[in-house]
Amino acid sequence: MNAMILNRILLAVGIIGLPICIFYARRSQSSAPFLIGIGLFGYLVISSVIVEIRQVIQK
Repeated sequence: MNAMILNRILLAVGIIGLPICIFYARRSQSSAPFLIGIGLFGYLVISSVIVEIRQVIQK
């Protein structure tokens, strides 16, 4: 699989998963698992955006 395609898949997963975790963290009393999810999906979004920016700069 191409690295660029994998990066875009991770970006899409992060963009979809982050709001879901934030929504359920606000509704739930025990929000620790959702905070871990927010961190994970936030990391996917940030790292994918950084990789995309690096690719644009190199071109």
